[in-house]
Amino acid sequence: MNQESLTTLIRKGNKLKREGDRETAIATYRRCIEINPNSAWSYHYLGEVWFELGNWQEAVGAFSKAVELNQSSGWSYHKLGEALFKLGDLNRAETNLRQACELDPDNYQFYKVLAWLYKKRRRWNEAITYYSKVIELHPNDPMAYYWLTDIYRIKGELSNAITFCQQGLEKYPQDSQLTSQLATLTGEKKADTKKDRIIICAIFKNEAPYILEWIAYHKALKVDGFIIYDNYSTDGTTEILQGLEKAGIITYIKWPDIPGKNHQIVAYQDAVRRFKHKCEWIGFIDADEFILLNQHNDIQSFLDDYQDVDGIAINWKLFGSSGHVSFTDGLVIERFTKCTKLGGVGNERLKTIAKINSIREEDGAGVHTCQLKGDNPIYVYPDRTSLQAKIAKGKPHIDHSIAQINHYATKSKHEWNLKVAKGRALAPEDPGKKLPMHMFYKNEQKANIQEDLKIQRWVEDTRKELKVLRSFVELEELKAQLRFAKAILRESQLEMGPNAKKLLQTEQKLYQIKKELHTCQTALSQKDK
Repeated sequence: MNQESLTTLIRKGNKLKREGDRETAIATYRRCIEINPNSAWSYHYLGEVWFELGNWQEAVGAFSKAVELNQSSGWSYHKLGEALFKLGDLNRAETNLRQACELDPDNYQFYKVLAWLYKKRRRWNEAITYYSKVIELHPNDPMAYYWLTDIYRIKGELSNAITFCQQGLEKYPQDSQLTSQLATLTGEKKADTKKDRIIICAIFKNEAPYILEWIAYHKALKVDGFIIYDNYSTDGTTEILQGLEKAGIITYIKWPDIPGKNHQIVAYQDAVRRFKHKCEWIGFIDADEFILLNQHNDIQSFLDDYQDVDGIAINWKLFGSSGHVSFTDGLVIERFTKCTKLGGVGNERLKTIAKINSIREEDGAGVHTCQLKGDNPIYVYPDRTSLQAKIAKGKPHIDHSIAQINHYATKSKHEWNLKVAKGRALAPEDPGKKLPMHMFYKNEQKANIQEDLKIQRWVEDTRKELKVLRSFVELEELKAQLRFAKAILRESQLEMGPNAKKLLQTEQKLYQIKKELHTCQTALSQKDK
């Protein structure tokens, strides 16, 4: 059969395909291939019929042969990419779809499918690039505006979302999907102006020496707000927190003992109910835990990368005493730099930042993990490993490449002694729940292995925020420091011998704090006059 007859037969197959007689069309294209096994278009059209029938595997086979025979056909690469996409082979799909765009850079349909693939893979910036290219090449495509708008909404960039939706409506004023989308976005924008992006929730018991640094550090990360529950503190914590609330820095809640309940979990559940309309994200951490971001400059840009998820599980990194027996000057994040190795025991534990409206209201909040709404919530580690999958397999996952929780569990030996003495907000009425002293030595063995200084890039910004916070609670903090210095002094006296020098230093610090307190009180009394 000559080429003219082959062309006629291909046209016959195309006519049969258009008329819906796919079985006869398949037989016709197969006859074409028998006549000329090197006919790339015969394989291509055969692949199109298989694609229409939903037989992705046969379609991939036919299109693969088509591109093998004709490597300059953008359409064959495009259809191969689509079929692979349908099969779920996203890596090969991306390769072939990109090749199609390179071969025919003016075909908007090629970019449209590639943009959809990137949306499917939650690679938002690339999806935005290719939907924008679709609009550039074919401005009259309302769905390109719709999906571009949707991506900006997912990223939390509501202003950009509204802009592109309005542009689409300028061209298609009667489009019902764009009209509905704009109404939804406008409502979200109004609600969004009343919400914080992220707040941190914690429950404190006698944390006076550490409160201001903890808040200052997280303010340096651009955390929007703090909800702090106070469980019967007696060391000046209450006065400091009340002063910070008056300054508008935190929300302060006095939290009682609840017999038979885990006070921490009940407080977290209370926070979810109280603040579900006041923030988008909520993080649950303790006063000895600091969120460290290793690839982002602030927590806002960190969250930008997780707008599609419901919860983020961040691994601990346990820090030891770094050889400190007693309290020394400096920030916690400066004083303690020795920690466990990456796979060390304890680092598999985690803390959660979650979308507050994704947490089950009655029983969802937890100390480490949360119970999220829906059948298939997206709950991931920062590297996007599924938390549910790891739990199901019973395999711990530890990754600090993107974020970690620096957990300064023990600090110095004397500080640990005081922590043991105060009890825990977890269940203070139960003496059996107090922290045992042997935990300090156990932590020492595993948490002084290597040095981690990454958090110290935040020291300068933390000090700036600390200066501002102190201006609101200067007197309250000085009083708390005095109590703390006395407590440390008592701990030092228990270890006189070789620690006599440290005792002297502590006494000198105590004397200096007393002087500062007296000066502050004098200044306040003169101001009142």
